[in-house]
Amino acid sequence: MLSPEQASVERGLSVTKEVSVEHLAETSLSKQRTIVDHISSVGGFLKVDYCNGLLLSTSSARSKYYQFLDDKKKAEKKTRNI
Repeated sequence: MLSPEQASVERGLSVTKEVSVEHLAETSLSKQRTIVDHISSVGGFLKVDYCNGLLLSTSSARSKYYQFLDDKKKAEKKTRNI
């Protein structure tokens, strides 16, 4: 049987395990953990306040990610040419 402190840590590890994806950068994991903590603190996914800024940000996330990958590829190409 786990003590209350250990049980809390165990639940946290369970949540982390569910949201972790192989090969994510450390910052991505940190941001995911922040999101999971917020969802837990407000009492669940359905109780999160979805403001317009959040919705706009998520709708443009894919294009921002592709732009990031493109910029990274260009930087690597430039570094190889030097």
